[in-house]
Amino acid sequence: MGRMDRKIRDTALKNLCKACLLGMHAILAERPDAIFIQSESTQYFHPEGTECVERAGVYNEKRFLSFDLDKKLIAPWREALPTESDVLRICA
Repeated sequence: MGRMDRKIRDTALKNLCKACLLGMHAILAERPDAIFIQSESTQYFHPEGTECVERAGVYNEKRFLSFDLDKKLIAPWREALPTESDVLRICA
């Protein structure tokens, strides 16, 4: 993966986490009693042959990356979500 590819991937993941947190704020503004249950796709990559086993393993390890990042951003604020300004600062 090239340097630019990594930057694009990292930016996309950062924007995904930012959107998730800001979306939670928008929902809570309308429904303060909302409870969030997060899940991730159970999609699994099956190798078509022995030459694809390693690549499928890498893809399978990465499939929970966005969920892990969201969890890391939310975990420090167990009692309350980070404020919108915190989200914008963290995800800048």
